[in-house]
Amino acid sequence: MVDFGEFIVMSIEDIRLLPYCFAQLPRLAFKGKLFGIKPTKESKVWSEAAKYKFLQMAHNKSLVALSCGTEDVMGQEVTLMRLVDTSQQDQDICLDDELLEMGVAEKIRPLS
Repeated sequence: MVDFGEFIVMSIEDIRLLPYCFAQLPRLAFKGKLFGIKPTKESKVWSEAAKYKFLQMAHNKSLVALSCGTEDVMGQEVTLMRLVDTSQQDQDICLDDELLEMGVAEKIRPLS
């Protein structure tokens, strides 16, 4: 039997113990943030316009995440990434570059 997310009634005799190798799944999600940018100086958090534009750019798109490292944020590991929209055949679009061009983000200057 394969689990397709269906709801069916089964007899107790048809229920089997899950093999141990399937009981420990790898991490399927992680915390992440865009690499190299932050909200503009006027705002310490992302503006509604920035969030809306980000959702517009990301919704129903084939995005590729380029991992740029990790950082510790309040005791949790956060993956730093660049998200690239690859849904257009002739052009890849970096979401962070688009937010910078809109003026809702600014580059983070590396520490010297």
